[in-house]
Amino acid sequence: MNWFSGSIRQPSSTLLPYDQLKGTEVDCSAYPSTSKGIICPDAFKPICATDKKTYVNECSLCATNAEKELNIKKLHNGECNVCLLMQLLIMNVQQHDGVKKTSGE
Repeated sequence: MNWFSGSIRQPSSTLLPYDQLKGTEVDCSAYPSTSKGIICPDAFKPICATDKKTYVNECSLCATNAEKELNIKKLHNGECNVCLLMQLLIMNVQQHDGVKKTSGE
């Protein structure tokens, strides 16, 4: 089930599908690496990434990108469930303002 298939309001009042959010590149050069991969600290500083997953910290995102040869980017600090809450709040405001009506209204 994909909870993030809606849209997020951008400052220009346009709607952008969640899966098209750009995110920002994390500077992975700050983390030491070995032949086995990137060495990450244990610090819990969660971030939400463009793959809609919460990572323990920026380093764990870097490690995932290196290990799986991906280019996942950071959306924001904090857990991704905050994204879901934001999405629900925006949808609620849109429905209240008459911007978006669900079927049956």
